[in-house]
Amino acid sequence: MRVCAIICEYNPFHNGHAYLISKAKQMGFTHIVAIMSGNFTQRGEFSIVSKLAKTKMALLNNVDLVIELPAVYSISRAEIFAKSAIYLANSLGCIDALIFGSECGNIQMLKTAAEATSSKTVNTEIKKFLKTGITFAKARALAVEKVYGNRVSNIFNFSNNNLAIEYIKALNDFDSRIKPLPVLREQVLHDSMDFAGNFASASYIRSLILKGQDYSQFVPRATLEILKQEMALGLAPADVKRLERAFLFQLRKLEIDDILMASEIGEGLEFKIYKEIKSSSSFEELLNKVKSKRYTLARIKRIVLSLILGIDKECQNVLPSYVRILGFSIKGKKILSKLKKSATLPVFTKYSEVEKYKDENILKKFAFEAKLSDIYSLALPKVCEMGLDYKFSVVDGDKII
Repeated sequence: MRVCAIICEYNPFHNGHAYLISKAKQMGFTHIVAIMSGNFTQRGEFSIVSKLAKTKMALLNNVDLVIELPAVYSISRAEIFAKSAIYLANSLGCIDALIFGSECGNIQMLKTAAEATSSKTVNTEIKKFLKTGITFAKARALAVEKVYGNRVSNIFNFSNNNLAIEYIKALNDFDSRIKPLPVLREQVLHDSMDFAGNFASASYIRSLILKGQDYSQFVPRATLEILKQEMALGLAPADVKRLERAFLFQLRKLEIDDILMASEIGEGLEFKIYKEIKSSSSFEELLNKVKSKRYTLARIKRIVLSLILGIDKECQNVLPSYVRILGFSIKGKKILSKLKKSATLPVFTKYSEVEKYKDENILKKFAFEAKLSDIYSLALPKVCEMGLDYKFSVVDGDKII
């Protein structure tokens, strides 16, 4: 058994994701574990389909075991997102490699870039560049260019490279035996609103779904079928606009001290957000008023969504305390069997197991995730009852209709 992990969002699962899995198979990996964001994503958005639907998509597209990356970590900057996901992968004790897409595709260059982020000289230069009012990402790229040259600094200009760097850093921090293996990202770039052949970014596909336009050429057949089923049942697509006034209501209750509790807040950004909350009449207006040359839209989305959901920097800085299994295939059952001996964190497939474990910290974290799922359901065409996370049964890939 050779097991690899893929850290993902599958929002939705598309042909690019299928390509990455096929490359993992070509490398000789027999079992695929997906550590997947649930109902909320790293862009600070609601997933267009639920974690249940995404789990089905994954299992029908050759993933063997799906593990949830809790919302506390999935709605966070790249460093926390990567560190928490790697921590979960490492805790399983049976993962041989981490497979990830990268615009670079060269592991030695990515390792050099990861090393550069820890350089004292680079970090001193970053502080200098930040004073000019540019984003952290831009400041870091310029600082690395000054110290390491263009070849290394260019790596930081692409989204997947930056996540790859954070994965490598986290693997080093945990002294993990998991081997990082990049796969060259081809055809279209992350977040590109264009397509090439049958490949398109998840952002472009989501835009087509929300507009009611054809996206079938960009996703595997199983994904298309699951999406059709979810839409027919009123369970997709999730759209934050259904919650817009409720969100504004929640935000207008906040004071400066409340905003300061969010991660990624600093340098007076809390005052800007507080000011614009008062005058904004829509969610989109608020985001556009706060974003700037220094603060990206994705960062502002994460901050604002965290404020609405009650996710603060304190809970994001604490590592996961359990592994929640969302689904498995026949081969995934073999991994589950192995986890009984190899996992360093408790592994749960249903809430009754969480209750039986009787750990107050875990019970509290599970309850919080369940509350966030209740909020998520309000963004769907059909409002679901509360408490579905407590009733959730692990998805058996062989029984998906």
